[in-house]
Amino acid sequence: MFNLIEQNKVTSSMENQPIAILTDSTCDILDDLIQQYNNQVIPQIIIWGNTQSLDRVDMQPNEFYELLINTTGLGALALCGYCEG
Repeated sequence: MFNLIEQNKVTSSMENQPIAILTDSTCDILDDLIQQYNNQVIPQIIIWGNTQSLDRVDMQPNEFYELLINTTGLGALALCGYCEG
C-alpha cells in the first residue's frame, strides 16, 4: 500500500529538481505527462460497498467507470492523509 513513508522516499530523491508537482489521483493528468515531469500522485481512497481501494493502485479508472455503469448505488471517496501499508 502507498503511504507517507513511501512518499518521502520518492520525494527525497528529487532534491536536484527545483519544482515538484504533487496532486491526487483524481487529476486525470495523462500518465505520459506524469512520468515526463516526474509528478507525484497521491492515490484517492475509493470506498465501494465494503471494499476500499486506492485509485490507480488497486483500481484503474476504467474499472471505476465500469462500476458506475454496471452497479446500482454510489461509492464514496475519502481523503488520503495517511494510508496504512
